[in-house]
Amino acid sequence: MKRILHLIVLVAVLLLLPWPVYAQETISLDIPEITGLVGDPKHKVYWATTEAGGKVSSLSKSGQQLTEISYEAKTKSVTALSLANKSLYIGDLGGMREKVQILKLATLDADESKVISWQLSYPDGEHDSKAFAVSPKGNIYLITTGNNPAIYRATGDAGDDTELSRVTKAPAGVTDAVFLSDGKHLALRTVDQVLIINAYEWETTASSYIVPQEGGEAMALSLDKEQLLLSNTNDAVIIDIPKKIDNNRPEAPEPSAEPTQEPTQTTKPAEPSTSPAAQNPDNGNAAPPVATSTDADSVSRLGTFTAIGAAILISVGAAAVVFVRR
Repeated sequence: MKRILHLIVLVAVLLLLPWPVYAQETISLDIPEITGLVGDPKHKVYWATTEAGGKVSSLSKSGQQLTEISYEAKTKSVTALSLANKSLYIGDLGGMREKVQILKLATLDADESKVISWQLSYPDGEHDSKAFAVSPKGNIYLITTGNNPAIYRATGDAGDDTELSRVTKAPAGVTDAVFLSDGKHLALRTVDQVLIINAYEWETTASSYIVPQEGGEAMALSLDKEQLLLSNTNDAVIIDIPKKIDNNRPEAPEPSAEPTQEPTQTTKPAEPSTSPAAQNPDNGNAAPPVATSTDADSVSRLGTFTAIGAAILISVGAAAVVFVRR
């Protein structure tokens, strides 16, 4: 009887261990080196773009290319996509410059589409940006990278030249952003982390370390709005949305014998600010995204389920053997 009790205790301990985070699934993408990716539940597809712009492509849930929509607009460096209120937005943001543009496709149900454009200018000089997101209210948020990264907001009407408003500091190296289904939280991807930001208070509420991926920049909310897709050069991994602050950094893969790229810069946490917290996402006088908890993220993953399942089976089998012997 004591052995059975010991086995039950062992299973309970295994269930409480902070198991490492694993990607649940990997899908191959027919379009390599995408810079923007966004889920479209209405059409049941993902929209993807490359830096060259001029078109967006729809992908199936399994990553197969389905259709293309071309548009006429002069772009320099398309780095991101966003979907809000069933409309697709294209971010021509890349490179150091004072002015950028956001394009909105007039339709997603044809081979060609006209565009509506926003011409946006930074209030403090040139910046490089790889990420933006459109809120359910229709406000456009840009996240810059490089020196003094920050989040900027645009609220002007389409067609007008609009000066962006600086909202708050941003984590270093943000490569994509997407609003979650509640419209209140904003997910940010960096080289080695996914962070969840409360867009009403501009503080970090959850985070998860990820293994840096070659060519990994884009991020999308899954079609069921329950997970995140993180792209790399040729495919995308699917992870659960972080629920808590996770300080467990995964082990990076072994370096190749002949590395072809310089090491990438890891995420630098945002510095605290003395400005008061915002009461809503449109308040520019906001505190920066900072971690508010040190609890390990225990979100379940495929590896977790496998390990726990194996432990339970072993324990039950051992218990059965003990019972039979008795």
